[in-house]
Amino acid sequence: MDEWWTYSLTDFLLFSPNSFFRQFELYNEAIWPSQFLAIAFGLMLFKHFFRDDNRGYRLSAALLSIGWLWVAWAYFHDLHAEINLAAPYFAVAFAFQFLLLLASGLKNSEAGDVTMMALRPRQKLRQIGGAYVLVGVFLYPLVGFLAGRPWMQAEIFALVPNPTVVATLGILLTAPRLRGILMVIPLAW
Repeated sequence: MDEWWTYSLTDFLLFSPNSFFRQFELYNEAIWPSQFLAIAFGLMLFKHFFRDDNRGYRLSAALLSIGWLWVAWAYFHDLHAEINLAAPYFAVAFAFQFLLLLASGLKNSEAGDVTMMALRPRQKLRQIGGAYVLVGVFLYPLVGFLAGRPWMQAEIFALVPNPTVVATLGILLTAPRLRGILMVIPLAW
């Protein structure tokens, strides 16, 4: 193995960039028209991120958890399990994150009178978290389009892992409680 220095990072990729983006196109065609529902989820998440009430917190947790469950099942379990040996493990991790987010949305407040999400935003980090949510929900799908890829190759929040993780990190960045537990899987991804 005298030529080890001739290898580059691209030699270790599972797919070429064209194949990678083509799999998004095939996936988006297979799940059509769920993209409209995912975009609506993203809009609701962004809207409720800036609300300061218990209903908004619970709805944010529900929207995030639904996205994580969808990615676990439809993306990793159904799409990637046959071509990527790690996909079933990713599916389990994303399903576990679904359970954590769901539990945080159902967690009772200390007063015991109101069910309150444990992800109540901190004012100091609200702008940074909001920027992450903005990137994950709106800008992430646009990056590919601006790079010249067709719309059907868009990576959409709640349908594929990367924008879902970015938006989740934005929400969790502002959480005063349970943040450490909830951030393990998104940060590992």
